Amino acid sequence: NMRHGRINLIDWGCGQGIGSICLNDYFAENKIDITIDTTVLIEPSLLALRRAVTHVQPLKFTKDVKAVNKDLDSINIVDFFDENSKNSTVHVFSNILDFPGFEIHGLFEKIKESLLKSKVENWFIIVSPSIDDLRDQRVETFYDLFYESFNVELISNRKTPIRKPSNGYWSRNEKVFIVKF
Repeated sequence: NMRHGRINLIDWGCGQGIGSICLNDYFAENKIDITIDTTVLIEPSLLALRRAVTHVQPLKFTKDVKAVNKDLDSINIVDFFDENSKNSTVHVFSNILDFPGFEIHGLFEKIKESLLKSKVENWFIIVSPSIDDLRDQRVETFYDLFYESFNVELISNRKTPIRKPSNGYWSRNEKVFIVKF
Protein backbone atom coordinates (compact mmCIF):
# COMPACT_ATOMS: atom_id res chain seq x y z
CA ASN A 1 0.00 0.00 0.00
CA MET A 2 3.00 2.26 -0.54
CA ARG A 3 1.43 4.36 -3.34
CA HIS A 4 3.08 7.75 -2.89
CA GLY A 5 5.66 9.52 -0.79
CA ARG A 6 9.37 9.31 -0.16
CA ILE A 7 11.47 6.21 0.43
CA ASN A 8 15.08 5.12 0.56
CA LEU A 9 16.28 2.15 -1.49
CA ILE A 10 19.15 -0.22 -0.73
CA ASP A 11 20.21 -2.52 -3.57
CA TRP A 12 22.30 -5.24 -1.91
CA GLY A 13 24.92 -6.83 -4.18
CA CYS A 14 23.48 -4.67 -6.93
CA GLY A 15 25.65 -5.85 -9.83
CA GLN A 16 24.80 -3.48 -12.68
CA GLY A 17 21.74 -2.11 -10.86
CA ILE A 18 19.07 -4.32 -12.43
CA GLY A 19 17.06 -4.58 -9.16
CA SER A 20 16.88 -0.78 -8.83
CA ILE A 21 15.96 -0.43 -12.50
CA CYS A 22 13.16 -3.01 -12.16
CA LEU A 23 11.74 -1.25 -9.10
CA ASN A 24 11.77 2.10 -10.94
CA ASP A 25 10.05 0.44 -13.91
CA TYR A 26 7.44 -1.06 -11.57
CA PHE A 27 6.68 2.40 -10.11
CA ALA A 28 6.31 3.87 -13.60
CA GLU A 29 4.13 1.05 -14.98
CA ASN A 30 1.83 1.13 -11.95
CA LYS A 31 1.69 4.95 -11.74
CA ILE A 32 3.10 4.94 -8.21
CA ASP A 33 4.13 8.44 -7.17
CA ILE A 34 7.25 7.64 -5.15
CA THR A 35 10.43 9.66 -4.77
CA ILE A 36 13.51 7.64 -3.88
CA ASP A 37 15.49 10.17 -1.84
CA THR A 38 18.56 7.96 -1.54
CA THR A 39 19.49 4.83 -3.45
CA VAL A 40 22.39 2.94 -1.89
CA LEU A 41 24.11 0.62 -4.36
CA ILE A 42 26.27 -2.00 -2.62
CA GLU A 43 28.61 -4.05 -4.81
CA PRO A 44 32.10 -5.56 -4.37
CA SER A 45 32.99 -5.29 -8.08
CA LEU A 46 34.04 -1.72 -8.81
CA LEU A 47 33.41 -2.17 -12.54
CA ALA A 48 29.84 -3.42 -11.96
CA LEU A 49 29.23 -0.68 -9.35
CA ARG A 50 30.30 2.07 -11.77
CA ARG A 51 27.95 0.66 -14.37
CA ALA A 52 25.12 0.48 -11.80
CA VAL A 53 25.59 4.16 -10.93
CA THR A 54 25.48 5.03 -14.65
CA HIS A 55 22.24 3.04 -15.04
CA VAL A 56 20.49 4.18 -11.84
CA GLN A 57 21.35 7.92 -11.62
CA PRO A 58 19.16 9.03 -14.55
CA LEU A 59 16.08 7.06 -13.45
CA LYS A 60 12.88 9.08 -13.03
CA PHE A 61 12.15 8.26 -9.39
CA THR A 62 15.75 8.45 -8.14
CA LYS A 63 17.23 11.59 -6.55
CA ASP A 64 20.54 10.79 -4.85
CA VAL A 65 22.72 7.72 -5.50
CA LYS A 66 25.34 6.51 -3.05
CA ALA A 67 27.83 3.87 -4.23
CA VAL A 68 29.38 1.49 -1.68
CA ASN A 69 32.24 -0.66 -3.03
CA LYS A 70 32.25 -3.44 -0.41
CA ASP A 71 31.26 -7.07 -0.08
CA LEU A 72 28.36 -7.91 2.25
CA ASP A 73 30.60 -9.24 5.04
CA SER A 74 32.54 -5.93 5.10
CA ILE A 75 29.54 -3.61 5.13
CA ASN A 76 28.93 -1.41 8.17
CA ILE A 77 25.66 0.21 9.24
CA VAL A 78 27.05 3.67 8.37
CA ASP A 79 27.50 2.52 4.76
CA PHE A 80 23.75 2.04 4.19
CA PHE A 81 21.81 3.68 7.05
CA ASP A 82 21.03 7.39 7.41
CA GLU A 83 19.76 7.92 10.93
CA ASN A 84 18.51 11.41 10.01
CA SER A 85 16.06 10.00 7.47
CA LYS A 86 12.55 9.06 8.58
CA ASN A 87 11.69 7.43 5.23
CA SER A 88 10.65 3.83 4.87
CA THR A 89 13.34 1.77 3.19
CA VAL A 90 12.99 -0.79 0.42
CA HIS A 91 15.71 -3.45 0.43
CA VAL A 92 16.29 -5.21 -2.88
CA PHE A 93 18.11 -8.54 -2.90
CA SER A 94 18.23 -9.59 -6.54
CA ASN A 95 20.23 -12.78 -7.19
CA ILE A 96 22.38 -12.34 -4.07
CA LEU A 97 20.91 -14.03 -0.96
CA ASP A 98 21.32 -17.51 -2.44
CA PHE A 99 25.05 -16.84 -3.01
CA PRO A 100 27.04 -18.80 -0.38
CA GLY A 101 29.96 -16.32 -0.34
CA PHE A 102 28.84 -14.26 2.67
CA GLU A 103 27.45 -14.77 6.16
CA ILE A 104 23.62 -14.43 6.34
CA HIS A 105 23.43 -13.96 10.13
CA GLY A 106 26.02 -11.18 10.12
CA LEU A 107 24.14 -9.29 7.40
CA PHE A 108 20.87 -9.72 9.30
CA GLU A 109 22.42 -8.29 12.49
CA LYS A 110 23.54 -5.13 10.66
CA ILE A 111 20.12 -4.61 9.09
CA LYS A 112 18.42 -5.40 12.42
CA GLU A 113 20.49 -2.65 14.08
CA SER A 114 19.33 -0.14 11.45
CA LEU A 115 15.67 -1.19 11.88
CA LEU A 116 15.83 -0.80 15.65
CA LYS A 117 17.32 2.69 15.23
CA SER A 118 14.86 3.90 12.58
CA LYS A 119 11.66 2.18 13.78
CA VAL A 120 9.99 2.78 10.40
CA GLU A 121 8.42 0.32 8.00
CA ASN A 122 10.97 -1.54 5.84
CA TRP A 123 10.11 -3.55 2.73
CA PHE A 124 12.22 -6.51 1.59
CA ILE A 125 12.11 -7.74 -2.00
CA ILE A 126 14.08 -10.96 -2.43
CA VAL A 127 14.37 -12.73 -5.76
CA SER A 128 16.90 -15.47 -6.46
CA PRO A 129 17.13 -18.44 -8.77
CA SER A 130 15.87 -21.66 -7.22
CA ILE A 131 18.99 -23.74 -7.86
CA ASP A 132 18.98 -26.30 -5.06
CA ASP A 133 17.66 -26.78 -1.52
CA LEU A 134 20.87 -25.55 0.10
CA ARG A 135 20.80 -22.22 -1.74
CA ASP A 136 17.02 -21.86 -1.34
CA GLN A 137 17.50 -22.38 2.41
CA ARG A 138 19.61 -19.20 2.63
CA VAL A 139 16.57 -17.17 1.56
CA GLU A 140 14.37 -19.02 4.08
CA THR A 141 16.92 -18.51 6.87
CA PHE A 142 17.14 -14.77 6.13
CA TYR A 143 13.34 -14.43 6.22
CA ASP A 144 13.07 -16.53 9.40
CA LEU A 145 15.54 -14.26 11.22
CA PHE A 146 13.26 -11.26 10.56
CA TYR A 147 10.11 -13.24 11.36
CA GLU A 148 11.54 -14.26 14.76
CA SER A 149 12.69 -10.72 15.65
CA PHE A 150 10.04 -8.36 14.24
CA ASN A 151 6.40 -7.89 13.33
CA VAL A 152 6.54 -9.19 9.75
CA GLU A 153 3.85 -9.22 7.06
CA LEU A 154 4.58 -11.68 4.24
CA ILE A 155 3.31 -10.20 0.96
CA SER A 156 4.56 -12.80 -1.52
CA ASN A 157 6.17 -16.21 -1.21
CA ARG A 158 6.65 -17.89 -4.59
CA LYS A 159 8.94 -20.65 -5.62
CA THR A 160 9.00 -21.74 -9.25
CA PRO A 161 10.99 -24.90 -9.90
CA ILE A 162 13.47 -25.12 -12.73
CA ARG A 163 11.67 -24.87 -16.07
CA LYS A 164 13.07 -25.71 -19.47
CA PRO A 165 11.25 -23.43 -21.89
CA SER A 166 12.48 -22.96 -25.44
CA ASN A 167 14.58 -19.96 -24.35
CA GLY A 168 16.62 -21.86 -21.75
CA TYR A 169 16.51 -22.79 -18.07
CA TRP A 170 14.99 -20.57 -15.41
CA SER A 171 13.64 -20.77 -11.87
CA ARG A 172 12.60 -18.38 -9.12
CA ASN A 173 12.61 -18.18 -5.35
CA GLU A 174 10.82 -14.99 -4.29
CA LYS A 175 9.89 -13.49 -0.93
CA VAL A 176 8.46 -10.04 -0.35
CA PHE A 177 7.76 -8.93 3.20
CA ILE A 178 7.34 -5.84 5.35
CA VAL A 179 8.86 -5.25 8.78
CA LYS A 180 6.31 -3.11 10.63
CA PHE A 181 6.65 -0.98 13.76
